[in-house]
Amino acid sequence: MLVGAVQAQNAALPAYYDVTGVASNDALNVRAAPEADAQILGTLAFDATNVAVVTLSGDRRWAMVGAGEGSGWVALRYLARQDGQEDALPAGLICSGTEPFWALMIDDRRAEFSLPDAPPIELRVGQSLSAMGYSGRYGLLLEGQDLGATAIIRREMCSDGMSDRTYGFGVDLMVGSSASNAFYAGCCRLER
Repeated sequence: MLVGAVQAQNAALPAYYDVTGVASNDALNVRAAPEADAQILGTLAFDATNVAVVTLSGDRRWAMVGAGEGSGWVALRYLARQDGQEDALPAGLICSGTEPFWALMIDDRRAEFSLPDAPPIELRVGQSLSAMGYSGRYGLLLEGQDLGATAIIRREMCSDGMSDRTYGFGVDLMVGSSASNAFYAGCCRLER
């Protein structure tokens, strides 16, 4: 088994990977299924970085990645996991949900919450916690001038119900101000 496959087998997903071992005049195919003869949905550049791997196929030879509004599969032997992504919540999350549509973009120290027809609200990541005794569960306390929020994020397969994309995180978001409180549910993806 190749080194990349062994590392991926024992590591928390989703995580960022880089394309490796592809000739500079070639590209890595993104396929509709984890099979060498499956339909090609798109490609990744020979030097692509920050490729978000959501999950692995049962045989651990293929990695599911985002492909536009859907998901696709690439051969894992052409991906190298980036260092420093053990079980911590990775940087660069975009969370969203429907009914009503909402979005939450989270970076290391800041976040931005938005609803349709309203200006985005800047938030500061006040505290980030990992659940005691449970791997892959995180809590974020978000603080703004007139708004506070708590995001509970879980490493799990998630669907937004509208696209064919599979997400690697589920999220519950509680948002409150002195005037109102709301509870949202949705999915998150890695995005750098």
